[in-house]
Amino acid sequence: MSYNPRNFVHRVKNELIVDEDKLNIFWKYPRKKNQWKPSKEIPAYEGLRRIAVDIETAGLNPDKDRILAIGAYNAHKDIKYADIFMAINEKRCLKQFVELIGDTKPDVILTYNGMSFDLPFIIKRCQIHKINHPFRVSNKSIYIETAKPYGRDSLTINPIYIRPNIEHVDVYICVLRWDNARRLLSDSKSLKSVAIELGLRPGARLTLEYQDIIKCWEEGEGSNGWEQIKEYLRYDLEDTILVSDHIVPTFYYEKYIAPSMGLGDLTIKGNGTKWSVGLQLQYPNKVPKAEPKYQFKGGATFASSGFYRKKTIALVDITGMHPWIICTYGLHSKYDVDEISLAMLDYFGEERERVKSITGLSNRQDSLKGIRNCYYGLLGTGKLPFNDMVAAALVCAHSRKILLTMLQIMEETGATILEYDTDGIYFMHENPPYIHQLLMEKLPEGIKIKLEKESKAMYIPPNGCKNYLLWTNDGKIIKKGSWTSRAKSKIENQHPIDYLTHFLQGYNAAEQYHQELIDTIQSSNYPIKNLIVRRRIKEGEIELLKIGKPKDVISYYVGTNGICTEGNYSKSYYTNLINTKRSELLQIIAPEKLRGGTIVEQLSLFST
Repeated sequence: MSYNPRNFVHRVKNELIVDEDKLNIFWKYPRKKNQWKPSKEIPAYEGLRRIAVDIETAGLNPDKDRILAIGAYNAHKDIKYADIFMAINEKRCLKQFVELIGDTKPDVILTYNGMSFDLPFIIKRCQIHKINHPFRVSNKSIYIETAKPYGRDSLTINPIYIRPNIEHVDVYICVLRWDNARRLLSDSKSLKSVAIELGLRPGARLTLEYQDIIKCWEEGEGSNGWEQIKEYLRYDLEDTILVSDHIVPTFYYEKYIAPSMGLGDLTIKGNGTKWSVGLQLQYPNKVPKAEPKYQFKGGATFASSGFYRKKTIALVDITGMHPWIICTYGLHSKYDVDEISLAMLDYFGEERERVKSITGLSNRQDSLKGIRNCYYGLLGTGKLPFNDMVAAALVCAHSRKILLTMLQIMEETGATILEYDTDGIYFMHENPPYIHQLLMEKLPEGIKIKLEKESKAMYIPPNGCKNYLLWTNDGKIIKKGSWTSRAKSKIENQHPIDYLTHFLQGYNAAEQYHQELIDTIQSSNYPIKNLIVRRRIKEGEIELLKIGKPKDVISYYVGTNGICTEGNYSKSYYTNLINTKRSELLQIIAPEKLRGGTIVEQLSLFST
């Protein structure tokens, strides 16, 4: 019988078990010699006729609160030419806005939180004034797992469609999905903060709070107050375009895989769905029934707690591991009988290499990378045509087998394994390039292994899997995992990092830093903003329920009389907090400095 990895998978109830001992990672699937390329060229995103829409209202209830102003901005024009519809007569504003959409017929309307607020508000006010409008709210809800507002569950939305054939993109949802993987933006994800944090606007701009807008409105038509509202609205419109042009193209160029999907759907639907749609286009008369979801073993992970700094630390990882495994071992969907998906993966990889060298195509490159990596998601997702649970289980099994082979090769050379996950291994060795060369020689032909992040130190806490600090040779500190937790204060996140950074110079340097921090806390001059915790209140949190309701997102710190939102902070609480943090660190990095679990040279504690 010829070698076939699928023969090594069997099902036990709702779980797929792979006999990994029988897998041969040096075997190569005899692929069909086929090629694929898109049926038509994808126009540049910049060429789309894009209009940003934003509104200002007298309140949050569209049943009783009117719209004060509607802004519409054509991305191809100067912001000073944005249309601002603002009048005492709300019906007149709405009619002008609807007429503008009908006359200009843009390719896409861009909003920021427009799915939940702006467009439903406009729709309701049009209904009240009996104005025909081009908007339609879908009666089918879509759950967007990767769109997670801070302190809330993932979004469930009812898409809003616009006639005739106008796409709607909620840029806020795109920002949430984009940052879900990158973790580069602050908690609020407000339009103003996102534009600044992405470097799209150099600094602060005009902002108006709700009370300011109402006060400006009450000054009356032709007043300076009305001009302030218009200026504020122009800034919001401009920021919407700036942010959308930075992020939305990454979703737009996923048309490579699903050319039949509109831009609105590309921004809200999962990547597995896009691959399923793409394959359905290849087999329009042979769309298979989706397989049920089965459980199977995922990727392997490991971490060894400690503070490593005696030898060079480096990372070896496999570029595009899952796509490489799928193509090398033929682990495509079994319903894709012509192996079109493998040819598609080849094309996307080659196209990504082509656009890498072309200035201004970084969004295309990101899309192509994402498209290649998410084919695995189609295989292992239930309820999608062309999914294949056995293939998904085998992808993971092969990645574990390759990882185990890498570990064996590295350990035989005396390398110290520090941390690893599916496709990457952090290790310590006096000669990382030698390890890299050895892996390339001994692993299957064609696998691409990178050596990167050569560093002078790495700290892994007890819960260190995918949770570590890395001090690189060029002076940067890379933080992975809980070190930027949004449910902890800045002092909790930063003190261990600063203590360890000083510890690289010596124990005394770390202790001096620690004592200076305590002195600052005791002086009552430590910035309260670094003590604030911002998170969601859970059921049963008695102290927090004094300042909010369950599921509210609140900001607080510990004061002299307990949890508070204003007033003096508790010096004793925060002194004890950082002493505890130091003790936890020393238990790992210098246990000889502790006696019976306490610090030998105990610092003085002061009262509040």
